[in-house]
Amino acid sequence: MAVVLVAGVLAGLKLSGFFDQVVIAETITLEPATWELERPEGYVDLDIGHRAENIAASNEFLANLSATPWSHRDGSELCAAVDEILVWFTAKVSMKSGFVDNLNVSFFESNDLVKVDSYYYNDKEYLNLKIESHAGCNNAWLLGNDTRAFVFLKGESQPKNVSFREIFHLCLQGSYNQTHQVSLRVEVTYFNGSVFKRLIQPFELKVSPDDNNTFDTAQEVAGNETYARLFIGGYDVADFYKIQARQGQTINIHFNYTLYGVPPLVYPCLYDPSGAPRVISDKPLSEGSITFSIDMDGYWFIEIHSYSSYRSFYMLKVDVEG
Repeated sequence: MAVVLVAGVLAGLKLSGFFDQVVIAETITLEPATWELERPEGYVDLDIGHRAENIAASNEFLANLSATPWSHRDGSELCAAVDEILVWFTAKVSMKSGFVDNLNVSFFESNDLVKVDSYYYNDKEYLNLKIESHAGCNNAWLLGNDTRAFVFLKGESQPKNVSFREIFHLCLQGSYNQTHQVSLRVEVTYFNGSVFKRLIQPFELKVSPDDNNTFDTAQEVAGNETYARLFIGGYDVADFYKIQARQGQTINIHFNYTLYGVPPLVYPCLYDPSGAPRVISDKPLSEGSITFSIDMDGYWFIEIHSYSSYRSFYMLKVDVEG
C-alpha cells in the first residue's frame, strides 16, 4: 500500500521535481496509527478527544508524529461539505547526525466527496521548514489520483531539528450513511551522514455512519470488546446493539462519557430475543451499568436512548460470561 501511495504522490501531485533531487537508499514505513469515529447527524460542534500518535526512534533520529481529530462541526459551508472534522497534525523530528531534507504531508481518499484544506488559524508552526508547494480543495487542479491535499516543506539550511503543526479541514460530503476512510501520511526525507533515507508514517482515519437506530439495524457487538467514540443526542435519539448469548450466561454492559462538555442523559435498556424489555432504567444516566442473567438463547438487544438535546460521544463495553 505504501508503494502505491508514493507512486500517487509522484504522478498525481506533480512533485517529482522535489523528490528527484535526491536518491533514496532506504525507505522505512512505520505501522499505521488509527482513529475511528461514528459520524454524527444533525448540527454538532463537539470535541472528539482522540490522538493517534507514533514515536519512532533509531540511532539516526527521533520522530514524534501525531494526528488529532480536534472538533467535529456539522453544516459547514466549506467546499459545500455536509460536515467537517478539524484535524491537528504535528510532526517533530530531531536528527542525531545529518539533517532533514524535506517533509511532505498528504491526504488520500478514493471518494471524490472528501475534500481537505488548511484551516486558517494563527497557531501554526514551521520550525526550520519552508513551504515549497501545497494544494487542497481550493486548488484541486494540482491534485491527481486519490490525493485530496498535500503540503511539501523543504528543510532550511540543512536543519537537524524541524517541527510542523497545522490544522486541516476534512470536509465530508455525501449522505450520512456513507463510510469515509481517509489516509493521512507524513514522509520525512533525511540525510544520515552518508545516504538519503525516507521515513513514512501512515494514519488511517475512519468515519463510519450512525445507522443503528432501530432493532432491525442494530449493530452486532462482540463480547469483551470496547467501542469508543459512539455518538448520541440531538437528532440521534437511540442507538441499538445486539449480541448473541446462551441461557445460563451473564451479560455485563457498561457505558460512559469521556469527553468535555455536558453529556446527554440516557436510559439504557436491555431486550430479549423476542423484543421484550428486560431491563429499563428508571432514571436518566450519564454513566451506568447493566448486569443480567440470560434465560433465553439468541440475540439480545441493547438500547442507549437519549431524551436530551445535549450531544456527545460515548464508550460502550459489553461482556458475556459463562
